[in-house]
Amino acid sequence: MLITYTGNLHITEEERDNVCAFRLRFIANVPRATYNEFRRAFRRKLALNSDWVILHQVAALSGLKAMSYECCINSCICYLDLYADAQECPECNEPRLSPSGRPRRYFCYIPLIPRLRALFECIRLIKLLQYRANFVNDPEVVRDIFSCEHYQNLRATHVIVDGEHLGHVHFSDPRDIALALCTDAFLLF
Repeated sequence: MLITYTGNLHITEEERDNVCAFRLRFIANVPRATYNEFRRAFRRKLALNSDWVILHQVAALSGLKAMSYECCINSCICYLDLYADAQECPECNEPRLSPSGRPRRYFCYIPLIPRLRALFECIRLIKLLQYRANFVNDPEVVRDIFSCEHYQNLRATHVIVDGEHLGHVHFSDPRDIALALCTDAFLLF
């Protein structure tokens, strides 16, 4: 049986089982060794692929392309821009390369814009994303981040880019996404 998703994406029942097993493994925090034992124990009933195969299938299905960057073994820095030619970390002095000349660690980065676009390719996620636009604020009760004063002020503030008014207020389009990023050292909005 063939399962059809939005667009031209078609996967078989077997591929669907593999994706479901992959998802379950990570949701339940099942170790790789346990997953492999499960695959061996039920190989006559389920044709489950290895982690490596499923990971590459999921990546191909998602259309998201991860980018790998060399980074410090202790995650202090990424060897880009200012540090592109550095042979040791300026923070912890750990060498960049192993004795065999290979990078000791990589940072895997999936660009934000393709991830946001992917959210709009799933009907269930589209409905979840509409929560913000459908949220009804009661000024007397804080029920959500969308109740906060800062968000409510933004909804009444015109969007200005490079000094030019764009003619609408923040979050006036139901398809707008309110995105907040929080890192260890600072907060970006």
